Amino acid sequence: MVDGVLLVVDAFDGPMPQTRFVLRKALALGRTPIVVINKIDRPGADPLRVHDEVLDLFIELEADAAQLDAPVVYVSARDGTSKIDFDDPLQDLTPLFETIVAKVPPPASDASGTFQMLISTIDHSPYLGRMGIGRIERERRTWRRRFAAATRSESEGRSVPDHQIVRIRGTRSHRGA
Repeated sequence: MVDGVLLVVDAFDGPMPQTRFVLRKALALGRTPIVVINKIDRPGADPLRVHDEVLDLFIELEADAAQLDAPVVYVSARDGTSKIDFDDPLQDLTPLFETIVAKVPPPASDASGTFQMLISTIDHSPYLGRMGIGRIERERRTWRRRFAAATRSESEGRSVPDHQIVRIRGTRSHRGA
Protein backbone atom coordinates (compact mmCIF):
# COMPACT_ATOMS: atom_id res chain seq x y z
CA MET A 1 0.00 0.00 0.00
CA VAL A 2 2.94 2.36 -0.30
CA ASP A 3 4.08 4.27 -3.34
CA GLY A 4 6.87 6.19 -1.63
CA VAL A 5 8.92 6.31 1.55
CA LEU A 6 10.17 9.22 3.64
CA LEU A 7 13.12 8.09 5.73
CA VAL A 8 13.23 10.62 8.59
CA VAL A 9 16.56 10.74 10.43
CA ASP A 10 17.49 12.95 13.39
CA ALA A 11 20.38 15.33 12.58
CA PHE A 12 21.84 14.80 16.06
CA ASP A 13 21.36 11.07 16.70
CA GLY A 14 21.71 9.77 13.15
CA PRO A 15 20.24 6.45 11.97
CA MET A 16 18.65 4.41 14.75
CA PRO A 17 17.79 0.66 14.73
CA GLN A 18 14.26 1.43 13.51
CA THR A 19 15.80 3.42 10.64
CA ARG A 20 17.63 0.30 9.52
CA PHE A 21 14.42 -1.74 9.73
CA VAL A 22 12.33 0.75 7.72
CA LEU A 23 15.06 1.22 5.12
CA ARG A 24 15.50 -2.55 4.68
CA LYS A 25 11.75 -2.94 4.07
CA ALA A 26 11.66 -0.01 1.61
CA LEU A 27 14.65 -1.31 -0.35
CA ALA A 28 13.14 -4.82 -0.46
CA LEU A 29 9.98 -3.32 -2.02
CA GLY A 30 12.13 -1.60 -4.64
CA ARG A 31 11.27 1.88 -3.35
CA THR A 32 13.72 4.76 -3.42
CA PRO A 33 13.27 6.62 -0.15
CA ILE A 34 13.40 10.37 0.22
CA VAL A 35 15.89 10.96 3.02
CA VAL A 36 14.66 13.67 5.38
CA ILE A 37 17.30 14.86 7.83
CA ASN A 38 15.27 16.56 10.55
CA LYS A 39 16.16 18.83 13.48
CA ILE A 40 19.00 20.57 11.65
CA ASP A 41 18.43 23.58 13.93
CA ARG A 42 19.14 21.55 17.09
CA PRO A 43 22.31 22.51 19.01
CA GLY A 44 25.00 19.93 18.35
CA ALA A 45 23.33 18.68 15.18
CA ASP A 46 25.67 17.45 12.46
CA PRO A 47 23.54 16.93 9.34
CA LEU A 48 26.50 16.27 7.04
CA ARG A 49 27.79 13.47 9.29
CA VAL A 50 24.29 12.00 9.46
CA HIS A 51 24.00 12.19 5.66
CA ASP A 52 27.20 10.14 5.37
CA GLU A 53 25.89 7.63 7.95
CA VAL A 54 22.67 7.22 5.97
CA LEU A 55 24.64 6.60 2.77
CA ASP A 56 26.74 4.01 4.63
CA LEU A 57 23.52 2.34 5.73
CA PHE A 58 22.26 2.28 2.12
CA ILE A 59 25.51 0.59 1.04
CA GLU A 60 25.41 -1.87 3.95
CA LEU A 61 21.85 -2.87 3.02
CA GLU A 62 22.95 -3.36 -0.62
CA ALA A 63 20.86 -0.64 -2.24
CA ASP A 64 21.02 -0.49 -6.02
CA ALA A 65 22.45 2.48 -7.92
CA ALA A 66 19.08 4.26 -8.27
CA GLN A 67 18.36 3.85 -4.57
CA LEU A 68 21.81 5.16 -3.64
CA ASP A 69 20.95 8.33 -5.54
CA ALA A 70 18.03 9.02 -3.18
CA PRO A 71 17.12 12.69 -2.76
CA VAL A 72 18.01 14.32 0.57
CA VAL A 73 16.05 17.16 2.16
CA TYR A 74 17.31 19.03 5.24
CA VAL A 75 14.40 20.01 7.50
CA SER A 76 13.57 21.79 10.70
CA ALA A 77 10.04 20.50 11.26
CA ARG A 78 9.56 22.57 14.39
CA ASP A 79 10.24 25.78 12.48
CA GLY A 80 8.51 24.57 9.30
CA THR A 81 11.59 25.11 7.12
CA SER A 82 13.55 22.99 4.66
CA LYS A 83 16.20 23.07 1.94
CA ILE A 84 17.63 20.72 -0.66
CA ASP A 85 21.26 21.82 -0.65
CA PHE A 86 22.83 22.21 2.77
CA ASP A 87 24.50 25.48 1.76
CA ASP A 88 21.20 27.07 0.67
CA PRO A 89 19.23 29.26 3.09
CA LEU A 90 16.24 27.71 4.84
CA GLN A 91 12.82 28.45 3.38
CA ASP A 92 9.33 27.08 4.06
CA LEU A 93 8.50 23.39 3.52
CA THR A 94 8.07 23.88 -0.24
CA PRO A 95 11.34 22.04 -1.11
CA LEU A 96 10.16 19.00 0.85
CA PHE A 97 6.72 18.98 -0.77
CA GLU A 98 8.16 19.53 -4.25
CA THR A 99 10.54 16.61 -3.73
CA ILE A 100 7.66 14.36 -2.68
CA VAL A 101 5.55 15.33 -5.71
CA ALA A 102 8.52 14.92 -8.07
CA LYS A 103 9.90 11.64 -6.70
CA VAL A 104 6.92 9.63 -5.45
CA PRO A 105 5.19 7.98 -8.40
CA PRO A 106 1.42 8.29 -8.68
CA PRO A 107 -0.50 5.24 -7.52
CA ALA A 108 -1.12 2.57 -10.12
CA SER A 109 -4.84 2.45 -10.74
CA ASP A 110 -7.44 1.67 -13.34
CA ALA A 111 -8.99 5.06 -14.14
CA SER A 112 -11.46 3.53 -16.58
CA GLY A 113 -13.03 1.18 -14.04
CA THR A 114 -15.77 1.85 -11.54
CA PHE A 115 -14.95 3.38 -8.19
CA GLN A 116 -13.26 0.94 -5.81
CA MET A 117 -11.63 1.74 -2.48
CA LEU A 118 -9.63 -0.63 -0.28
CA ILE A 119 -10.45 0.20 3.35
CA SER A 120 -7.44 -0.26 5.63
CA THR A 121 -8.70 1.40 8.82
CA ILE A 122 -12.11 1.76 10.41
CA ASP A 123 -12.54 4.73 12.73
CA HIS A 124 -15.46 6.23 14.61
CA SER A 125 -16.51 9.82 15.05
CA PRO A 126 -19.24 10.93 17.45
CA TYR A 127 -20.46 13.30 14.72
CA LEU A 128 -20.07 11.19 11.56
CA GLY A 129 -20.36 7.66 12.90
CA ARG A 130 -18.25 4.82 11.51
CA MET A 131 -15.67 5.88 8.90
CA GLY A 132 -13.65 3.82 6.47
CA ILE A 133 -10.17 5.15 5.64
CA GLY A 134 -8.31 3.64 2.74
CA ARG A 135 -6.80 3.83 -0.69
CA ILE A 136 -8.63 4.38 -3.94
CA GLU A 137 -7.84 1.52 -6.31
CA ARG A 138 -9.96 2.75 -9.20
CA GLU A 139 -10.19 6.50 -9.55
CA ARG A 140 -13.19 7.07 -11.77
CA ARG A 141 -15.59 8.81 -9.37
CA THR A 142 -19.16 9.81 -10.16
CA TRP A 143 -20.93 11.95 -7.59
CA ARG A 144 -24.61 11.75 -6.70
CA ARG A 145 -24.97 8.00 -6.72
CA ARG A 146 -25.03 5.15 -4.23
CA PHE A 147 -22.18 2.76 -3.49
CA ALA A 148 -22.13 -0.80 -2.24
CA ALA A 149 -20.22 -1.21 1.01
CA ALA A 150 -19.38 -4.91 1.27
CA THR A 151 -17.87 -6.76 4.22
CA ARG A 152 -16.46 -10.26 4.43
CA SER A 153 -19.75 -11.57 5.84
CA GLU A 154 -21.90 -9.79 3.23
CA SER A 155 -21.69 -11.11 -0.30
CA GLU A 156 -23.85 -8.36 -1.81
CA GLY A 157 -23.06 -5.45 0.50
CA ARG A 158 -25.35 -2.65 1.56
CA SER A 159 -26.11 0.58 -0.23
CA VAL A 160 -24.38 3.76 0.99
CA PRO A 161 -25.26 7.21 -0.36
CA ASP A 162 -22.32 9.31 -1.55
CA HIS A 163 -23.16 12.15 0.85
CA GLN A 164 -21.83 9.85 3.57
CA ILE A 165 -18.45 9.89 1.83
CA VAL A 166 -17.02 12.96 3.49
CA ARG A 167 -13.43 13.08 2.26
CA ILE A 168 -11.41 11.20 -0.30
CA ARG A 169 -7.64 11.38 -0.04
CA GLY A 170 -4.91 9.93 -2.15
CA THR A 171 -5.91 11.01 -5.63
CA ARG A 172 -3.45 12.88 -7.79
CA SER A 173 -5.71 15.39 -9.48
CA HIS A 174 -2.82 17.83 -9.86
CA ARG A 175 -1.13 15.29 -12.15
CA GLY A 176 -4.18 14.74 -14.29
CA ALA A 177 -5.19 11.42 -12.75
